[in-house]
Amino acid sequence: METKLYPLGGGEAVIEVSGRFEPKFREHFRSTAEIAVVLAAREVLVDLRNLSYIDAGGVDELRELTSNAQAFGKQVALLNPSGAVRRHLELARFERIFHAAEYH
Repeated sequence: METKLYPLGGGEAVIEVSGRFEPKFREHFRSTAEIAVVLAAREVLVDLRNLSYIDAGGVDELRELTSNAQAFGKQVALLNPSGAVRRHLELARFERIFHAAEYH
C-alpha cells in the first residue's frame, strides 16, 4: 500500500491510498492519518480510487481516523472507493458513520 498526503486550498487534507490495505500497513496509514488531521482545517478526504483491497483492520483504521478527526471538530469523507472496497465498507456498515454526501 502507498499513501500520498497533500493539503487543498479549501481547508481540506487529502490522503490518496493505493494498492492493498493489509495488516502490515496499518501503522503507516495511522501515521499519515494523524498528520492529515493536523493539516486539515475542516475536513480529511480519503481518496480510495486506487485501493484494490481493504481488510477488516484497514476498515478499523478508517473508523479510527473518523473518530480522531471528530475529536478535533473535523470531518472525514471517503472518495471513489472501487467496487471491491465499497463492498467491504458496506459490509462494515460504514453508511452509519458517513452520510451519503461524504461517501462518494
